[in-house]
Amino acid sequence: MTLPEPDWAALAACPQDREFHAEGDVAIHTRMVEEALRSLESFKALSESDRELMLSAARWHDVGKPATTREVEGRVTSNGHSRRGELMVRRRFYEAGVDPRTREEIAGLVRAHQIPFHALAEGGLLRVFRASLSCRMSRLAMLARADNMGRKSRGQKETAESIELFEELCREQGSLDERRPFPSDHSRFLFFRLRGERDPDYLAFDDTQCEMVMMSGLPAAGKDTWVKANCKTWPIVALDALRTEMDIDPEDAQGEVVQRARELLREHLRVRRSFVLNATNLSSTMRERWIGLAADYHARVRIVYVETPLATLLARNRARPEEMRVPERVILALLDKWDMPSLSEAHAVEVHFG
Repeated sequence: MTLPEPDWAALAACPQDREFHAEGDVAIHTRMVEEALRSLESFKALSESDRELMLSAARWHDVGKPATTREVEGRVTSNGHSRRGELMVRRRFYEAGVDPRTREEIAGLVRAHQIPFHALAEGGLLRVFRASLSCRMSRLAMLARADNMGRKSRGQKETAESIELFEELCREQGSLDERRPFPSDHSRFLFFRLRGERDPDYLAFDDTQCEMVMMSGLPAAGKDTWVKANCKTWPIVALDALRTEMDIDPEDAQGEVVQRARELLREHLRVRRSFVLNATNLSSTMRERWIGLAADYHARVRIVYVETPLATLLARNRARPEEMRVPERVILALLDKWDMPSLSEAHAVEVHFG
């Protein structure tokens, strides 16, 4: 299928700092990156579908700049544009009905596209390992080369050397075309929870005592159906049920609901009882609220992500009883806060695309 195009007018209206982008605005840079990508032998060796994926990543890699560009003390900055771009790709491609696996690889490349420039800086290894869980590092290096070639900057030679070092690092770590391997799921879980402050090859003793199954997905995506089919005998902490019980509207402040949910989680965790946490849990920040608590009690964490096409999801929501229906504006607003679950967060991640 034809992949969505970014808003070229917005990119053309977005300035860049001339020290790093003397070529001009974001649209000019993006076109130059696409041209540079097409010239790479590694790109030419790809299949037609993979070339389309990489071209889309190039076109979208700086799409977050218009929303994040500011002038600070006479310099143009766009801090956070990679993160904003990832969210924009995920929403736009989901609304367009793009295959979720293609969408997520492009979103991962957009989120990580600056990592090869700074892989050897402090904390770089942690970022590289995390990125390897969501996209191929060989393709990330390809995109970074095109990004560097598609600009006019005094530091292009040094940046090219950094990309070479990044690629060699990934090759040494066994993560150039695969996820970075870890001795066990628990070793990986602890490595990321400790922010890389331990040997990634250390086989950690697995002291988990129960399991928290965390559901994740938009309203009406099918989370309840999955729970009934797979965990019907498990205790369930469901935020929707708590809101009904406490007579709190989904659009009102949720502090009391969250506090009650935490109390219920602790009750299960204290007696080492496995349970299901059923809520949207769409942002990594929201998920960490629960995962941190589970980790404190030595619980294993399994995230089960459920997705269904937007048209199907909205139709399901409209068919619900009125008291269970989520306002569509709320659902659409959630699309701007939507992080895909990552293996850097949990012992296991199950993904179910409907």
